[in-house]
Amino acid sequence: MMKSVRCKLPAFLTTRRTATALMAAALVLGAPAISAQEAKYPSRTITLVIPYGPGSANDILARMLAPEVATHLNQSVVIENKPGAGGSIGTAAIARAKNDGYTVGLGGSATLGVNPALYKTLPYSAQSDFTRVLKLASTPNVLVVPAEAKIANTQDFLAQMKSRTLRYNSQGNGTTAHLAGALVAHQLNVKADHIPYKNAGEMLTALLTSQVDFGLHPLAGVIGQIRDGRLRALGVSTLNPSKALPNVPSLIPDLRATGLKNFEYANVWFGIIAPKGIPRDAQMALHGAFVAALSKPVIRDKLISMGYELEPSASPEEFEQFLRDQQGFWVDLVRISGAKVE
Repeated sequence: MMKSVRCKLPAFLTTRRTATALMAAALVLGAPAISAQEAKYPSRTITLVIPYGPGSANDILARMLAPEVATHLNQSVVIENKPGAGGSIGTAAIARAKNDGYTVGLGGSATLGVNPALYKTLPYSAQSDFTRVLKLASTPNVLVVPAEAKIANTQDFLAQMKSRTLRYNSQGNGTTAHLAGALVAHQLNVKADHIPYKNAGEMLTALLTSQVDFGLHPLAGVIGQIRDGRLRALGVSTLNPSKALPNVPSLIPDLRATGLKNFEYANVWFGIIAPKGIPRDAQMALHGAFVAALSKPVIRDKLISMGYELEPSASPEEFEQFLRDQQGFWVDLVRISGAKVE
């Protein structure tokens, strides 16, 4: 019977073989942990695209929220402004971004409501190119007249609308200020002349100097002129007075009495969107972070004082339903107004 022979390996070979085995085991055991770490959202900087220029109402809102969102997610949030074509350029950039949750953007009544009805062709589909994250806030339209105007309240305004052709202004054809004025004139069955301006500065100057008779502007854009007495606010388009201007009544009861309906749909609103198909965990993490930012007292109080109404949607699905309700309204209103983009 043959005896087994044991060959003793040199020490350096034994050491190398043991080390190799240990390394292989470590890689196998460590792989799930590494994979899980890479999958955890977020693990790097998030880009927040604003489809308007710096200093716009959209930009101001986003810049106030971004640091709080970054703190909540423990990652940096970088603002990227992409203005142009009524917000369409930046919104298209959001749609084309990689759908991993690291590029999100600000959508709103203009880019997701008005533009699909206003432009014959758009570089994005408001219905199918985006993941909805949450509705953030809105700002009501406020009916304003120059301080020296002989129009003291809504009743005076309606009487003037019926007795002569009033002029109103906006920042351009198809803007919410244009469409809100067109809605009032149409439902009252009167004529009103729309005067578009190139920017907010020119528009405000015309209103302050009585070159036009009235405006229906987002409250956040004119609240400073109202507070310093250069514009007179007659009413807001929400069912209740704005917390920012508690002494200015709602327009809704007086307008409904004339037969005007659905005016509250014309409020300017803002929400967070992302490219279609981002992971559900990213969608919900973003939703929670923005809700947390809006809930912080110092942020909430500041935004309310600026004329924003904070309306975070309870879920992405609630935001989706809100958008479906809005889109039909804006299509009809663009048709009524006759607004066209040259």
